[in-house]
Amino acid sequence: MQKNERFSIFINRLRSADPARSRDEALALMKQIMNEVEDEFSGLPRSNFADRMHIYGFDPFYGWQDLDQNPCWWDDSIAKIHRTEIYNDGRIVITRTRGQIGPVIDKSGAV
Repeated sequence: MQKNERFSIFINRLRSADPARSRDEALALMKQIMNEVEDEFSGLPRSNFADRMHIYGFDPFYGWQDLDQNPCWWDDSIAKIHRTEIYNDGRIVITRTRGQIGPVIDKSGAV
């Protein structure tokens, strides 16, 4: 299955999941769902960082920006097509930054 199809499944599952109550919960939720989708549909080991999609921890090393701000944000590391913003209250916003520019998901936090 192609990455764009797996990404759509990720977004649909994220949309259906219970809202997060914090920034850390939001990141953990995204990691969990991404790993589940990639385990189920990619057929690739978790160590394959070139072809398998990943959600990286809060660290400037991985490209996270404004970690002391609300929201913090990260642009996907390979294609630079999506920006993910995570708010302190658990809100997750993913926006397409190239091609069809605009929101992909705006999931409210539980707080």
